[in-house]
Amino acid sequence: GGVVPRVDVLNTSITNTDIDGGTMVLRGSDAFAINKGAGLAFAYKYDTAGNYATGARVRGAKENSTDGNYAGYLAFDTRANAGNFAERMRIDSTGNVGIGNTTPLTALDVTGSASLSANLSLRGAATAHTFNILDNGTLNIQRSPGGDAGLATALFVQNNGNVGIGTTTPDSKLVVNSSVNNRALTLYN
Repeated sequence: GGVVPRVDVLNTSITNTDIDGGTMVLRGSDAFAINKGAGLAFAYKYDTAGNYATGARVRGAKENSTDGNYAGYLAFDTRANAGNFAERMRIDSTGNVGIGNTTPLTALDVTGSASLSANLSLRGAATAHTFNILDNGTLNIQRSPGGDAGLATALFVQNNGNVGIGTTTPDSKLVVNSSVNNRALTLYN
């Protein structure tokens, strides 16, 4: 005895070299066009009366409108209470993942804020690691002793290249501002 599945599909294994195969295939019936395909929706009871609502889905669709080009993407959609579905994440035909956007430009492309509860590592001995601040933006590295509350700027880079340590308004190439022991900068030899 174990859990008996509601649907049990048995087939030979597929590999990443199978062109048109799958253990199960969902097909859309629309004429070919961009964003047309098929999906799998997830529904659940949402009230004590036993009514169902669909709150999440996974879609596979055509990535372009070019005749004969079958490049596709996989999208993950959710919706808020009483709202419409919104795409939250996409894996495009090149393998790029977009969170918060539908046109990821890199292996991971996040639009909006992101949070890490551990380390961020940059790997590759021969790789020149860069942080690109696009669209004339600024970089504000903040710290806090207790989560998001009480954030204070540790390092700030303005869009003109000026750097501030302890300040967000550096008016020269490097501005150091500190209230510790009335010393802004200490150099050791």
